[in-house]
Amino acid sequence: ERVRAARKAQGLSLRALAERVGLSHEMIRRYEQGKAVPSASTLHKIADALRCRSDYFLRPTLIGEIKPAFRLKRRLPASQRAMIILRVQDWLERYLIIERILGLDAPFEFPDGFPYPVRQMEDVEQAAIALRNSWQLGLDPIATLVELLEERGLRVGVISGVEAFDGCAFEVEVGDCRQPVLVYADNYPGDRQRFSTAHELGHLMLRVEGNLDEEKVANRFAGAFLAPQPSVIRELAAMGSTLTLSELAHLKQKYGMSMQAWVYRLRDLGVVSEWSASRVFAMFRERGWHKTEPGEPYPAESPRRFENLVLAAYEEEIITTSRASELLNMRYIEFLNRYQHLRGGASIALRRGHKRLDKSAQGWHPARSAAAD
Repeated sequence: ERVRAARKAQGLSLRALAERVGLSHEMIRRYEQGKAVPSASTLHKIADALRCRSDYFLRPTLIGEIKPAFRLKRRLPASQRAMIILRVQDWLERYLIIERILGLDAPFEFPDGFPYPVRQMEDVEQAAIALRNSWQLGLDPIATLVELLEERGLRVGVISGVEAFDGCAFEVEVGDCRQPVLVYADNYPGDRQRFSTAHELGHLMLRVEGNLDEEKVANRFAGAFLAPQPSVIRELAAMGSTLTLSELAHLKQKYGMSMQAWVYRLRDLGVVSEWSASRVFAMFRERGWHKTEPGEPYPAESPRRFENLVLAAYEEEIITTSRASELLNMRYIEFLNRYQHLRGGASIALRRGHKRLDKSAQGWHPARSAAAD
């Protein structure tokens, strides 16, 4: 079944894969149906042809159905949608393996009152404030959105090399429950990544009722979560009657939200008119700023939890070098060159109740590489 899924994700027919591997299409069919078992060398050839690691075919199945929380963009070809889901499956299975090794595979728990019911756009503003309150964020800018989501228990991943893909939230069958995961593309500026991530968070955290457009609701939530209405009003109170490009650039850097997203946000809140907003967008298009905005780009963010768990287990000699490189989807020699210095490294005692990783204990936590007070 995994051979078939990987083949479909690459958009290959049975005959096309057979030609790449040098076998008959009937033999490939037998592999897919479980009626024959390929040799190790044949499995490597199939993996190379399907652009994946051979351990993907040997890994135990930890997850069931993977369902987009809303939908992948319709303009994506079916083969690209299948490839995205395959990559999510591969990444998430590796994530779940290291969590189980470390005894950290707790399910994500939605805050009380979420998914939040939305019957009108004004409810979105309330939902964003409610989520911030539940997570005790206040109204200040969110410094690192991906880190925040990982701290709150969401599994977050990145996908490379898929055109016309910004991100997507998925509901994944793990054991006897469905778990949310969030994946975004890593080939966009940091401000766009943050907005896409907040947009997908909206799909997870909101329950849209009635005839509201779910994409517009998610966009409104992204703006409201990154720049809450009280914060917007406070920022504007310190400015004059007009908003300059330099002030927009300042807001972009402060809140990690693009200049164009800020204009949409101000329009949604009725601070600027539809006509004024359209003039700004037209100017951005004329100057090519709709693709690359002027000024300093906002830095991209990266998920850290999965990699940190693997490296903590490797450093404490709980997993082998081969296992660690497999989990991080890296070649053995590449992993060694980058991380061998961590093996058996000395731990530093931490104060404030932090515990050093104890291999013999139940429910231990990876040690953090931080200096003591």
